[in-house]
Amino acid sequence: MGKVMPNKFIVTGLGRCGSNLLKFALKQNPELHMVGEYYNTNVYGDIEEEDGAARAKAFFDDQNNRYKAIGFKIFLHQGRKEGLSTVWDYLAHQTEIKVIHLYRENLFERQISLQVARKSGQWIGTDKETEDITFAKSPKWWERKLSKDLEDTAHIDSLFAQHPLYRTSYESLVENWEEVTRDIQEFIGVSPMPVKQKTAKQEIMPASARCRNYNKLVSYFHGTEFAWMFPKT
Repeated sequence: MGKVMPNKFIVTGLGRCGSNLLKFALKQNPELHMVGEYYNTNVYGDIEEEDGAARAKAFFDDQNNRYKAIGFKIFLHQGRKEGLSTVWDYLAHQTEIKVIHLYRENLFERQISLQVARKSGQWIGTDKETEDITFAKSPKWWERKLSKDLEDTAHIDSLFAQHPLYRTSYESLVENWEEVTRDIQEFIGVSPMPVKQKTAKQEIMPASARCRNYNKLVSYFHGTEFAWMFPKT
């Protein structure tokens, strides 16, 4: 019999949408092999001159058949530098690759979490005190960020429209943990098993406490598609 190749998959989306939560959950299943941000140049400092498509192909080809599924995480903003950027064309055309698109319904909370992480330098865990980090950015600044997030989310869906695609939000992942993690394991072709949450939500302060001009934001976004993200306090 010929070699049985494992299923290929990626986890993609924007940052601060629960990808580490999902990654550490999936890694508990011994039937799959997964690595984190495979195109993060801060983690893999020697890859900037690599060919992105060749890097992905080598990853998927250089795995033995002890696993039923193999995959990596890649955010939309990663793999964009010259050389590495070929990964996106490769992923778009390899339609056998299964795609897990993890997004966040509350984009305002995503942006808050992102801004806090950038200021604190803390991207996982809750070791550092961040209560003193607050913002007073203009409503238009937030509007640009939220609109761009919507565009990027739609772009991911369009890019992988011909792939086996599993979409789930961070909110659904947390609220329906057992169901969603089981479905994702079945989607990538491994025997589903109960998995534990290995990371806790990093941003625990309400957005109204982070934004010193929160009431101004509530008024500005009233009646817009983003209004539900800005409840009155």
